[in-house]
Amino acid sequence: MVERTILVEQHLVNYLKYGTKPKYLIALHGYGSKASAFQPLTNALTTTFTVLAIDLPFHGKTIWKSNSYTKKQLVDVINQVLTNEKASDFSFLGYSLGARIIQTLFLHFEHRVEAIFLIAPDGISNKWYFNTTLFPKLIRQKLNQWLYPSEKILRAASIFYKAKLISKSSYQFIHVQLQTSTRQTRMFGTWVSLVEFVPNLSQLKQRLRQADFPVYLFCSKNDEIVPFTACLRLAKDLPHLYFYPLQSDHYHIINEELGVLLEQVLSSSVLTKS
Repeated sequence: MVERTILVEQHLVNYLKYGTKPKYLIALHGYGSKASAFQPLTNALTTTFTVLAIDLPFHGKTIWKSNSYTKKQLVDVINQVLTNEKASDFSFLGYSLGARIIQTLFLHFEHRVEAIFLIAPDGISNKWYFNTTLFPKLIRQKLNQWLYPSEKILRAASIFYKAKLISKSSYQFIHVQLQTSTRQTRMFGTWVSLVEFVPNLSQLKQRLRQADFPVYLFCSKNDEIVPFTACLRLAKDLPHLYFYPLQSDHYHIINEELGVLLEQVLSSSVLTKS
């Protein structure tokens, strides 16, 4: 593994490089995680790819100096990582938030993408309390001031939990993510930015239906964040999509078992035969 940093505008973006294969894979992690979270999958992935796992804004070792980020900025980040590695065509792998981002970004790279791997993809079933498009721009801009201190969010989370609008694990996750000022900045910065990353599912399915590259979808029947039924809807009528049901919950889906499955998938994939 090699760790590298690139400068994008005034931001320092950290990424990890695994393997030495001629095919490249851009990997985007989930919320509250970091690039190294893909470690359980790297043995499988590096049989086919050189993996470039990026720390998203407000995550890992990336130093993001704005209070939010845009789609254009992440397109620039990916382009600079690929340029830094002298890579042209590539594949995408995303987990949760990372998969949501890929659903909105892949159209910018459509003619360069060789495959897409979506793991427990956020965004295919938008919960209203995560949907920033419901809030006017002024409110989003003032969000940090209005919602600090974090006790306001915790009180709201408690109300949502008691009303059974969020699961126990989600309630606990929110508590963990608000324990420090760094985590609070990450939560608010990411939430405000999500308005840029709302997948248009009908357009997404149309473009994937027309695509000449494979899409691999991994979803759990026990995922309390991404409903399994939403995964089934996404998979329906997509000829190039391969669907793999799993059993782990949302927060533990990146594990050795998934690594073994990925190795089996890649061993029979057209990616290894081209």
